[in-house]
Amino acid sequence: MSKRIYFLSMTLLLVLSMSKQGNAQTNSNENSFLDRTEFTINTEWFSQKSSPASNDYLKDVQRDIFYDNAFYRVEMDYFITDQISVNAGLSYFGGRTNRDNSIVFVIAPPPDAITHFSTSYNFKSLSLEPEAKILFKLHKLGFFWSAGPILAIGFVNTNIKGAAYGNPNDFSNYKHFGSHSFGLGAEASTGLQYLITKKIGLSVEIGYKTLRYGSLYTKLDFPDDKIPLDYRLNTVFQRLGIIFKL
Repeated sequence: MSKRIYFLSMTLLLVLSMSKQGNAQTNSNENSFLDRTEFTINTEWFSQKSSPASNDYLKDVQRDIFYDNAFYRVEMDYFITDQISVNAGLSYFGGRTNRDNSIVFVIAPPPDAITHFSTSYNFKSLSLEPEAKILFKLHKLGFFWSAGPILAIGFVNTNIKGAAYGNPNDFSNYKHFGSHSFGLGAEASTGLQYLITKKIGLSVEIGYKTLRYGSLYTKLDFPDDKIPLDYRLNTVFQRLGIIFKL
């Protein structure tokens, strides 16, 4: 969480600097599109921390790469009227985890037999999240509701390193496996925004999101089977963001 707060703090400082520079310039060439457009950079927390696992051995892996990861989003609101806007959001999140294990033998195998494994699992997701938003303003404070579909693509990469029985600490590349999947979902939310200046503000949001990837897979070190990774996001989320206008 501290990394996300640091990310938003640095972004706020950058936007404030840009705002001061923009205010120092003349407004004789104002762009009507930019006048009706707001940009937001935010981060998101999920309430969901796990989901049913297709393989009990991978339950912790699915939790680490799917639900305990940083989530960042950039969005643009174009106001058709003072209360109604069309929102285009682009979200990214990714997770990584490692797992070490070895095969136990009753009788010692040959020294060159691969018996120790170090596996890294990597997940990345990029999603387009268009929304319709209704906003009611009261001086510097605004109340809004939004909803829309989610179109996403996700990638899982599995890298397995192996070490021989005779030298268990000398790992080298053993196997690599990757898969990708398109995902569909939807979200709805409500929130508040507060304008610090005419061009800078803060946004707080709570909502519900659902998203599923249908064909993500990985492989185990032994046996060499393809195992499905079932990603099912059905969760309440909290979102904190920085609003700015150019």
